[in-house]
Amino acid sequence: MQSLGYILLIFSPVQYSKLSKLFVLVSFAGRMALTNYLMQTIVGIFLFTFLGLGLFGTLAPSRLLLLCVVVFGLQVYASRGYLKVYKQGPMESLWRKLI
Repeated sequence: MQSLGYILLIFSPVQYSKLSKLFVLVSFAGRMALTNYLMQTIVGIFLFTFLGLGLFGTLAPSRLLLLCVVVFGLQVYASRGYLKVYKQGPMESLWRKLI
């Protein structure tokens, strides 16, 4: 019963027009979840390890939060553009071909 309450709590804002537009935008990133996850990993490796810029431990938490929002925003934007042309993300297509 508690899980039903959580589901209703999460999906009740969908009824409001302004929030439903936000959910639609985020759904593009959700349709390319595997691709976006792998891209976040690659971006993180590039930014925070010695293989890239080596920023680990140098950014304040507020800057890290801003970086996360920017990266996710770029992923939503890129996912939306990609899904206008293709049915699913490249890693999702590869995954379907492999199974």
